[in-house]
Amino acid sequence: MQYQKFSHEEVFSRRAILIGGAQIFLLTSLLGRLGWLQIVETSHYQKLSERNRTQVDLLAPTRGRIFDRNGSELARNLSKYNLYVMLDQVTDFDTMIKRLTAITPLKQKTIDEMRERAQTTKRFVPFKAQHDISWAEVTKIEAKTTSLRGVKINLGEQRIYPLRDSMAHIVGYVARPSEREIKKHPLYYLPGFMVGKSGVEKGYEESLRGFGGETRYEVNAKGQRVSEVARIAPQHGRELWLSIDAKLQNMIAKKLSVEKRAAAVVMDIHTGEIIAAVSVPSFDPNLFAQGIDEASWQQIKKNPHYPLTNKVISGAYAPGSVFKTAVMLAALEKGFPLNTKHTCHGRIKHGNRWFHCWRRGGHGSVDMLKALRESCDVWFYKVALALGISTINKYAQLLGYGRELNLDLPDERAGLIPSKAWKLRKIGRPWLISDTLLSAIGQGYVLATPLQLSVQMARVANGGFAVEPRAVFLPDSKKRLFADGKSPFRKLGASESSLSVIRAALDEVVNHPSGTAYKARIHAPARAMAGKTGTSQVRRISSKERQQGILKNSRLPWLKRDHALFAGFAPVADPQWAVAVIIEHGGSGSSAAAPYARDFLDFTQKNIKPSYERPKSNDLQA
Repeated sequence: MQYQKFSHEEVFSRRAILIGGAQIFLLTSLLGRLGWLQIVETSHYQKLSERNRTQVDLLAPTRGRIFDRNGSELARNLSKYNLYVMLDQVTDFDTMIKRLTAITPLKQKTIDEMRERAQTTKRFVPFKAQHDISWAEVTKIEAKTTSLRGVKINLGEQRIYPLRDSMAHIVGYVARPSEREIKKHPLYYLPGFMVGKSGVEKGYEESLRGFGGETRYEVNAKGQRVSEVARIAPQHGRELWLSIDAKLQNMIAKKLSVEKRAAAVVMDIHTGEIIAAVSVPSFDPNLFAQGIDEASWQQIKKNPHYPLTNKVISGAYAPGSVFKTAVMLAALEKGFPLNTKHTCHGRIKHGNRWFHCWRRGGHGSVDMLKALRESCDVWFYKVALALGISTINKYAQLLGYGRELNLDLPDERAGLIPSKAWKLRKIGRPWLISDTLLSAIGQGYVLATPLQLSVQMARVANGGFAVEPRAVFLPDSKKRLFADGKSPFRKLGASESSLSVIRAALDEVVNHPSGTAYKARIHAPARAMAGKTGTSQVRRISSKERQQGILKNSRLPWLKRDHALFAGFAPVADPQWAVAVIIEHGGSGSSAAAPYARDFLDFTQKNIKPSYERPKSNDLQA
C-alpha cells in the first residue's frame, strides 16, 4: 500500500486557502448586511430612531351633527374635560391613586373598579375615572404628569341628544366601543372615543366619525416633551340631515306614550322619506353617551316592554287583515272580477276544522269591495283556496312583504312570507290547506314590520312604484328626485286598473258607513284618508269559548289581548303620505289603531310639505 506524503508547505497553503475563504465569506456577508441595513432598511430604522426621539398623539375628530328636515338639532357635541387612567401604563397603582386623589377626589367605587380592571384583560382600554372635571383640576394634573404616569386628561366631546327619548330609535346613541370593536380602528383606542351603537349613529358611523389627526412632539431621554414638531388637524365628521320632522315625531311620541308597547311610522309615498318613526317605550340616549351607570342599565335591560328595540323596523307581527290588501291584488291580477261573490255564514269548514269570520253571524253575500270594506274573512278564505299560496306570496312580495327594504338604518327585519319550501325546511312538515287559509287573513306564519305595512300602502297609493324607505336625505338632496317628471323607482308590474280598485276599496274602509274604520275618518274631504284595519290574534280561541261567547279583550290579561293595526294613506284624492300604526295587545284595529293613524295623517297634511316637487300623475304613468 502506498501513502501519499504532504509537505508542510502544502498543508499550510491548503489551510490558508480555507481560512482565507471563510474570512472572505464572513466579510462579504457583513458588508452585504450593512448594505441591506443602510440602503434597504434605512427607512425602517429611521422610523425607529424617530420614534425614540418623538411622541405621537392621535387627535379625535369632531363627530358630525344630526338635524331633522327643518334644521332642528337632533345630535350635537359639548366639550368637556375628562380624566382617564391608562392602566397598562401604571407602574405603581396605589401610589398613582394616592397622588391623584390629592388633586381630585375619586369615589371608592371608581377606585375598586380600576383595581379590578387592572387584574383583567381589559387593561389596554382607557378607564374613565372622572367626568367633566374643572379647569383648576386640569392644570394641577398637567403640572404633575411625570409623577402621574398613565393618567391622561382628555378634552372630549360629549354627545347630546336634545329631544331625548322621542328620537332615540331613529337617531340612536353612541357609547364606548366594545373589546371586539376597539380593534377595528386606531381612533377607538383613544380615551373617551365614542362610536355609534344604534340608529343613524350606527348606520352612518363612518360618515359621522370623520378622520383623525395627529400631533408629533420631540421628547428628551426621560420621555418628557420638549417641543411640538408637526400637527395634522383632524377632519370634522359629516353632518347629516334626516327626513324626519321633529314636530310630527314629538306629537306621535306624546300620543303613544300612554301605550305599553306601540309603533307608528309616516312616510312620503313618492320619495320613501320617513317623516316620523316612533317606537314605544323608548329610552334616553344621553344615558349611554355619558356612560350609563349599572342601575340605569339594569332598569332598561329588565323592562319587559323592550325599550331598546325599534319596533318600527325590528318588530315582526302578524299583520292581520291589513294583509288582505295583498290577497286582493293577487285576485285582481289573476282576473277575478269585481263582482266575485261568496256567501259568508260566519265560518267555513275544511277537513274537520272550522275557520271563522270575525263577525259571528256572517256578512251574507259579499263581493270584492264589500269583502275589503267590511273585512270579511270567509270571502278571503275562499279566494285564497282558488289562488294558492304561491300566487299570494308573489303579490305580497311585490308590495314589500317578506324582505328587507334597503333601509339606511341597521337592524331592519325582513318579516316572513311563508311558502311550502320554507315550512318543509324550517318546520319539517308539509304545507297544508289550513296554512293557506290562515295566511290569507294575515295570520299563521305571516309576519311583517310596521314599516312594511306603510310601504305596502305607499306602493298601492303612488301608482304602483316600488318605493323604498330611507331616513337620511340623499347626498344630492337639493336636486329634485323627479327632475324628469318620472318616479326614480321601478314599476311593480301590477296593472293600474287593479291598483285603482284597491285604492277605492281602501277609501270605503274608512269613508263608507259600513267600513271598519268609518268612526276614525278625517271629516275634511280634502284631507280624507284611506286604509285598512287589522286585528291580530295572539292566542287560539277554543271551540268551547266560541260556544259560550268569545271573551272581550278588556276581560283578558293584557298579554293575551289581540294586537291592533291600521295602515293607510292620505289624501284620498291625491295621495302623498302613508301611515302604519300597531298597538300591541290593543284590541281592535278599528278602535285602537285607526284613531291614532287619523290624528297622525291629519297633522302631517296640515303641517308638513313634501321636500321634492310632486310628479304629475300622468307623468308617473309614463
